[in-house]
Amino acid sequence: MSKTKAQKMAAELENECLGFIVRQGSIALIGPGAPFTITPRPTYDETDLNEAVERSLLRKTTWTLYDHTGKSTPFDVYISSSVKK
Repeated sequence: MSKTKAQKMAAELENECLGFIVRQGSIALIGPGAPFTITPRPTYDETDLNEAVERSLLRKTTWTLYDHTGKSTPFDVYISSSVKK
């Protein structure tokens, strides 16, 4: 039986990736690095993210970035549901 896109997204996060974000209407993967690496994932869309959340494969969280002036920018990150809160 083939995996759904939601299952593939969850499996992709098991390989040392931090989460998925929606960036300018497209799905991107946040990877480790300083600064973070952001890699587009054109095979996924917001419907796939929502399905993964509904199936409890991913969990939506909000992160905040701060720039050098202290200005904060919140954004949603979809992380593995196995990551503890």
